[in-house]
Amino acid sequence: MALAVLLAAGCSSGDGDPLARLSSAPPAGASGAPGTSAPAGPAKVRQPWQPGMRQYGIAVYWENNRDDTDQIVRAKAQKVLDHVVALGANSVSISFSFVMDSAYASTVRTDHPITPPPARLEIVLDEANRRGLRTTVRPMLNERNLTRDDPDMWRGSIRPRNRTTWFASYRDFLVEYAKVAEATGVATFVVGTELNSLENSTTGWRTVATGVRAVYQGEIGYSANHDRLRKTGPAPGITLSVDAYPSLTVGDGASVSRLVAGWNEWLDDNRGEGRIPDLVLAEVAIGARSGAYREPWSPHPKGSIKPEIQQRWFDAACRVMRERDLAGIYFWMINLDADPKTAKPSRTSPMDFLGRPSERTIARCFAEDARRAD
Repeated sequence: MALAVLLAAGCSSGDGDPLARLSSAPPAGASGAPGTSAPAGPAKVRQPWQPGMRQYGIAVYWENNRDDTDQIVRAKAQKVLDHVVALGANSVSISFSFVMDSAYASTVRTDHPITPPPARLEIVLDEANRRGLRTTVRPMLNERNLTRDDPDMWRGSIRPRNRTTWFASYRDFLVEYAKVAEATGVATFVVGTELNSLENSTTGWRTVATGVRAVYQGEIGYSANHDRLRKTGPAPGITLSVDAYPSLTVGDGASVSRLVAGWNEWLDDNRGEGRIPDLVLAEVAIGARSGAYREPWSPHPKGSIKPEIQQRWFDAACRVMRERDLAGIYFWMINLDADPKTAKPSRTSPMDFLGRPSERTIARCFAEDARRAD
């Protein structure tokens, strides 16, 4: 990563700085102590997650490249997951793409080139396990084919012609990845992400959950869109997390305290006041640009670049996570194809946090003890 950017933003490299890990952590497979030839393993999580602890997570996004060998996939995972650990995370979510032929298709594709086969997912999870990271697997419907019929279509508005057939197809697709999740000790397997238009199909979600539960014994989850935050998942036995993008009508100069108040208003309206110890913020992101507080979900490069927008948003989300005793937070995202050591911030990708001062904010958030008060 571009550490110079962080130093210029006022981040020292001393021992008291959580980002010091980014420059001092040895790469995977680096040599051991001087005078020895045995290779050392990768740097491990400082405070491994245990039940009852907060999930300090980074979300990793993955579109498979069919030209990559398995060795290349492993090398990419090593680079990214080394950086995840260096940031102080104890958890990682792997969001991989799957595809429908259209927004109305009654099946999901199992053979699309951007969907990693289960064996490749196992490679990435193996590298996460070697670093002691808690893992979440999170299939995500890619929108590339959905807009052909309607430019406003997205994963939350799909309308399969036959829902029963769609859920059966989706179950069969997920089961193969759930088998890998069980074999590699994945803590949470997410069976749906932002599928708003299908959330009322309780029978369909029971079909999915029953199929996954037959091969996987961990937590089965669902990631709701920010405007669909409820107390329960779409069917019994499915826990709920949220992709947290509350819209706040505040100006660019809003203080962190004002942002915290806005986040709390959103949580109060949807889940009530006080502690919410079962809720995970599955995605926290915002563009480092002017006007982003009103539409934090937008990846479009509108408005001038303002890194402090992203920094304050991340700081506010972390404070809310702690003050409301939430179960965890995942900052979105690092692409599996990225090289965190060389990443530079781009005006065309304002939501990226690699190479931006907001990495310092993430590291400071994760530097706090992950154990929760009894």
